[in-house]
Amino acid sequence: MLKQRDLAGLDKWAYGTAGSMSILLTFIYNRDELTAWRAVEALGEVADYLWELERTREIIRRLFWSMNDESGSLGWYAPQAVGEILYRVHPLMDEFGRILASLHGQEPFREGVFWGMSRMSSKKPAIFADMVEELQPALEDPLPSIRAHAALVLAGLKAGEAREKIESLLQDRAEFRVYDFSAGVLKTETVADYAKRALERY
Repeated sequence: MLKQRDLAGLDKWAYGTAGSMSILLTFIYNRDELTAWRAVEALGEVADYLWELERTREIIRRLFWSMNDESGSLGWYAPQAVGEILYRVHPLMDEFGRILASLHGQEPFREGVFWGMSRMSSKKPAIFADMVEELQPALEDPLPSIRAHAALVLAGLKAGEAREKIESLLQDRAEFRVYDFSAGVLKTETVADYAKRALERY
């Protein structure tokens, strides 16, 4: 179902399968990038469909644990999964969103954290309202995806002091790969593409 991107089928399967979210969780460790991203998408879809908040809290806690060295197995796509679940199950965003954001400097999860923050900020930017100064240096980060997603977050906060720097990113043609939720595929974007979208949020 992940290969076919059968989200309706996943919902039906999850409804009748005990531990369905735990099963899906294993796929974020898949070495195939597209499969891992589809698992991220599926976790958000199923969490939204089942609407079992306590079970979802447990899954989010497990994802955070997988980002800890003591877990013994790093969850490379754990921050993306947390961000997508919170985006879909927004009542939990206040509870866990800032916890995810607090990890924006932690390797090797920084790109995933900034992606998750940008995803959440499209729905509820206010949860990052007091992080403007803290996040501004990310607009000059060496990693293109971090520059791009930081621009979206800061623009969503209407951070006037960041606008000039975001405008300068309109000339930044550095590329990065990201999952396209509208088409279910990986695609290449540029920082400039994201800067243009960010400025539309002001």
